[in-house]
Amino acid sequence: MRQSPTTNRYNQSHYRDPTAYDAVYNITEAAEHKPKPSSITKEQQQVSELINIIKQMLHFGGFELIGRIAIKSTKTQRIYR
Repeated sequence: MRQSPTTNRYNQSHYRDPTAYDAVYNITEAAEHKPKPSSITKEQQQVSELINIIKQMLHFGGFELIGRIAIKSTKTQRIYR
């Protein structure tokens, strides 16, 4: 089992409480290892939002998308699929 100096394996009645210990340990570990900031660029976010809008328009018009959407940026010439 995991060891952590900041948590106690025993409850207030001095009985082992592995469930509480594991929960506190996991929360402590998650707080220490925060996820890295997203590396999604502004342009990638815009493409994602645009594709969602296109899908919504198709849905409201009574259609569905059956293939991939490919979008090319006029500024960067990058192709998004």
